[in-house]
Amino acid sequence: MTTGARETSGSGGDVRSRILEAAARRFVASGYHGISMREIADDAGLSKPALYYHFRDKESLFLAILEDAVERLASLLDACEAEPTCRARLGVLLEGLFDWSPERRAVIRLASQEITHLDPAVRGDFIHRYHAAFVDRIRDFIGQGVESGELREVDPGRAAWLLLGMIYPFMLSVRSSGAEGPERLVLDVFFRGLEDRGQGQARGG
Repeated sequence: MTTGARETSGSGGDVRSRILEAAARRFVASGYHGISMREIADDAGLSKPALYYHFRDKESLFLAILEDAVERLASLLDACEAEPTCRARLGVLLEGLFDWSPERRAVIRLASQEITHLDPAVRGDFIHRYHAAFVDRIRDFIGQGVESGELREVDPGRAAWLLLGMIYPFMLSVRSSGAEGPERLVLDVFFRGLEDRGQGQARGG
């Protein structure tokens, strides 16, 4: 048995999670080229052989961090499906995102900032999965809101990117104790801007 295998024997899942958490913090703080595998191993409490037992290089580790984030986003969107309206679905999504720690949310920004360091083929495959698991599902929620009359006629894809752009600046923010999170403001502004004009007039008239 190799040194890395002995060091991680019997706790592979826990060790892998520990590596991903330690590496994500490093990548967020210093960027792709600002860290070494030695630093990640030290942060995770492992030797370099143990780290390489799980991940062959920095690129595979970075990709694993991004894929883990996509899986978490997909699970969050699954929870949104049970809600009856577009606003309720997006509300669950935003509340779930802002319940994450700033470090976990920052991985979403990390993906857009550092993804160019991945091999082009690997990068293209990941972007496809990210869109299918996250962006396209938000687009579908908004499209359902348009069809139901909850939102005015708008391109759901553009509206999805608008919503993501609105929450992007908050990906690194820390929610103050007892303070209302930014998700309520984002949701109100988004829906006030895209509400069905006819419904708005009916309510006002």
